[in-house]
Amino acid sequence: MAVSFINNASIAAGAGISTTKLGAGAVLQVVNSQTNGGTFSTTSTSFVDTGYSLSITPTASSSKILIIVTASITTTSTSQQVGATLYRGATSLNTAGLTNYENSSGSGYQWVPSTMMYLDSPSTTSSTSYKVFFKTTGGTGYYGAGNAGVSFTLMEIAA
Repeated sequence: MAVSFINNASIAAGAGISTTKLGAGAVLQVVNSQTNGGTFSTTSTSFVDTGYSLSITPTASSSKILIIVTASITTTSTSQQVGATLYRGATSLNTAGLTNYENSSGSGYQWVPSTMMYLDSPSTTSSTSYKVFFKTTGGTGYYGAGNAGVSFTLMEIAA
């Protein structure tokens, strides 16, 4: 049985495997942050910065960045909505919001799991910061339930 190995010429010293050998769609790097404790709250009807952010430095300007953020969201007011979206620096990646929840329970509020996913094309090899923004249509909106926390993942994908 023959065993094949990666051509040593495709491995740059200290830099890992060449992206040209991996091909489009390969995951080049993953950055993750898990935050437990603390909950962001707002009464703002416009998107405001939650303080949850994560940065990545792409290895190629053609790379895509897959953003995945999971958190619980809720609002204290019946028939009101909350929404979250993502920003790259000061640029909104979706002005309508990437996740929404409406409190239709007549008694108090319930935490609802929420996941945002977005495939971005930052076209840079400079450090790039992504942030979660949040708003409510009335009452107080909450993002990132205390013990459940927030999971924030950035994955560089070869193009």
